[in-house]
Amino acid sequence: APMASAVYGFTGSASDAAVVDVVVAASDRVPDAGMAASNQTPDVYTVRANVSHGRWKALLRPTPASQAVSYTVSAICRSGCTGNATLHNVVFGEVWYCAGQSNMWLPVKYTYHRNASYAAIAAGKFNNIRIMAGDSQTNGLLPPVAPTAAWMPVAMATAMPSPLLDEFSAACYYFAEALTELLTDPVEHPGAEAPPIGLVNMAIGGSMIEEWVTREVTVCATNGFHHRRSSMPLNECRTQSCTNNLEFI
Repeated sequence: APMASAVYGFTGSASDAAVVDVVVAASDRVPDAGMAASNQTPDVYTVRANVSHGRWKALLRPTPASQAVSYTVSAICRSGCTGNATLHNVVFGEVWYCAGQSNMWLPVKYTYHRNASYAAIAAGKFNNIRIMAGDSQTNGLLPPVAPTAAWMPVAMATAMPSPLLDEFSAACYYFAEALTELLTDPVEHPGAEAPPIGLVNMAIGGSMIEEWVTREVTVCATNGFHHRRSSMPLNECRTQSCTNNLEFI
């Protein structure tokens, strides 16, 4: 079953008295006047956001994954806040976070399969994949050619003079390709539509492995070492998948 998606933002005020409504409307469907006025139909509905310490967050209705219908999601300030904001061409599907060290960070441009993937995308394949484009090493620095288009379909990310997919995590992107192939396999899933897949790359090359694992996992490594070879006197193994005398390299 689908889970509820969240949208969130800032009110522009530290007060918890702000009132923010989030209106969700199917972009390719035009409900009649009565339906639009009620804002409580399958195609158009409103969610009142929770506000705390100058931030708001709203949970949308669980919506089945599909590329067939896109949505417009608008945050509307009713009182005690400033400004409105609208997201266009929103689809519901899977979102995967890709985190880790240099093996996860390695960009697509350094891989042998890069050209084959670009040719497949140009032919209209993998149009279900969207990426938070760019190099995660420089997180937050968006390219000047598209300052508001960090989140984009891979077709857009490959069509630029300096393709942003080149800078994206290869392991993360190729995972989405493989997942798309798996979920649309004509034998296992005849007639299946490729679900929208969103990818967010957070990998940082050269980071310490301990920064990417929970304490419940790290305490399993008795007599372990991190990459600086500093002793880590860890014990109390609580995770079945861990083994003692594990060495982080």
